[in-house]
Amino acid sequence: MTKKRNGRPKIKLDYELIEKLSYIQCTQEEIAEWFECSIDTLKRAIKRDKGMTYAEYSGQKRKKGCISLRRKQ
Repeated sequence: MTKKRNGRPKIKLDYELIEKLSYIQCTQEEIAEWFECSIDTLKRAIKRDKGMTYAEYSGQKRKKGCISLRRKQ
């Protein structure tokens, strides 16, 4: 007998898109809104899939955007 799953299905995030949104300095609120999920869901999914906190993950991606912005200034 198969076990019935409870709850909602896990959200699948497009991490390439999250990287691009972070690159242009989008906030976690804006990224969560883009994926139509809560901030907590976004944080949990990144922790589950990437093994790091949202702050660690987005911090790595935002650095590239800051470098690009400084270059253009």
